[in-house]
Amino acid sequence: DEDVAYVGVLKLDFFGLPALAAVAEALEAIKENHGVEVDLESVALDDAETLELFREGKVEGVFEFESPGMQMYLRELRPADISDLVVVNALFRPALIGLLPDFIRRRRGEESYDCFDPRLEGVLGETCGLILYQEQIMEIARRVAGLSLGEADNLRRALAKRRGTEAWKRGTDAFKEKFEAGALERGFGRTFAAKVWDELLDAGNRAFSKSHAAGRTVLAFRSAYLKARWPAEFMAASVNADAAARDFDYVAMLLRDCRMLGVEVVAPRINESGARSAASGGRLVRGLAGVRSDRRRTRKERALRLRRRLRGTHVRRRRAPQRNRGSPRGRRRVRGPAAVQREGMNRALPQNACGRCASAGVWKQAPSAAPTSSPPRCGRRWRRVPCSS
Repeated sequence: DEDVAYVGVLKLDFFGLPALAAVAEALEAIKENHGVEVDLESVALDDAETLELFREGKVEGVFEFESPGMQMYLRELRPADISDLVVVNALFRPALIGLLPDFIRRRRGEESYDCFDPRLEGVLGETCGLILYQEQIMEIARRVAGLSLGEADNLRRALAKRRGTEAWKRGTDAFKEKFEAGALERGFGRTFAAKVWDELLDAGNRAFSKSHAAGRTVLAFRSAYLKARWPAEFMAASVNADAAARDFDYVAMLLRDCRMLGVEVVAPRINESGARSAASGGRLVRGLAGVRSDRRRTRKERALRLRRRLRGTHVRRRRAPQRNRGSPRGRRRVRGPAAVQREGMNRALPQNACGRCASAGVWKQAPSAAPTSSPPRCGRRWRRVPCSS
């Protein structure tokens, strides 16, 4: 990323999210079954029915909030608005999840907190005094030290480096004196400036982007809006999205959630089901593609197993049954040849070739009793022959 930015090329990250496909499919099903064309852009972000779904933790199939741990924290917090959901979404990350219980206690009034200074309450108030967002770091630098937006962004980049590295030391040393001098000019004490600077150093490496968390939370809120009002259509679209991703355990969990929501789940029927699951009359009718013996899925699974077999560390080779433990015959485990991977996944391993040279066809078993040479990791008799490939 740094090399791309150094040469002046703009780098954009595009996410291919199955949740977007599920939402689009649910909107089409709602229009077809109910004649309602839903405009998600006009959905109110303080919808009471949707927020109640989050408070109860009934968010299976909702993007970014479907995990059991997230559901547990939602039931403990009982979010009051979408800003609480944004905070929870940002905190439910490996680097920040340790602060989530503290935020819940502070948000519920069970633990006191401060924002360092009354002038920073507008920055740290929504997170209960915790520095969670990269945007908070930039705003604190502007209000305390008077840095410009460009300088605050450069400070944010410097703090995001791995702590203790040369790049981190060089970047923080360049801003430390300027930060303290700016804080003194704006009426803050030296002790206060040092305290805030230490907090920024601690939060810089783990701070999360608020815009990133807010965008994903809005998508999750709109998904929950569809689930609260049209559960059959939304759950059918979610089942199709996760079935395409081959997450069958999660599909089973979604079907259990359908029954808890009062949505009847109908097994695949030859006269009623299509290829994919669909909502019909408030029911979820499973598609024929959900049958385990579907030929299309079977061919895909066979191809996947073949790729794993050729790409894996070890490949089993079947030979004559083993007569005794000391016999060199029987099954052997050899390393998968890298040349087979280069030539393609559709080429099968020769039955009479060594695992090291199977793709080239160089080593073959010698009919004579005395071997002319022996390749590594091979205990049988071999002779060198011209490569047939």
